[in-house]
Amino acid sequence: MNLGTADGRTVARITVSFANKSSHDTSRRIKRKHLELAQQGKGNGPPVPYGWRKDDRDTVDPEAAGHIRAAQKEVLAGVRISTIRTRWQEEGLGNPSRRHQAHGPPSRRAHPDQPEVGGLPDVPRRDRHGEDGKPVRGEWETINTPKEWEDVCGAIAERKPNPLQSDAMSRAPPTSSPGH
Repeated sequence: MNLGTADGRTVARITVSFANKSSHDTSRRIKRKHLELAQQGKGNGPPVPYGWRKDDRDTVDPEAAGHIRAAQKEVLAGVRISTIRTRWQEEGLGNPSRRHQAHGPPSRRAHPDQPEVGGLPDVPRRDRHGEDGKPVRGEWETINTPKEWEDVCGAIAERKPNPLQSDAMSRAPPTSSPGH
């Protein structure tokens, strides 16, 4: 392909267009499969969320669950998530990876407000209903009740200046079926 000619540039543009379409199609299929699994109450693959055993993603790791419960109590007492995340990073908690060690604190996968803690799939709030319109609950063992998880998300959301931008509340469980 000679980019120095008009024909070469045209072929390059067409090639890139086909590559973009292929990438978009793959992304769409993966998102659709993850949503399908979540609406069935199943996890959607690695990494295993912090709080569950690496060898059995449906079983709670008692030690990690204890860290999550303690962090949740701290959140309810007013401690900032960033403070907890920094401490967890220093202590090596929260499934740290090389990327996290090089680029800052652990991701949300190690937060005390991760939806899996309350038995909910990690998908946007609008997608947490099954075909019957009822909220979907995960097949995995939970660390808290949904109510305890909601309390933590609520405490985090109250601290945010604009509730429309609240990441925690976007993950909060639905209170009614869609369209109500």
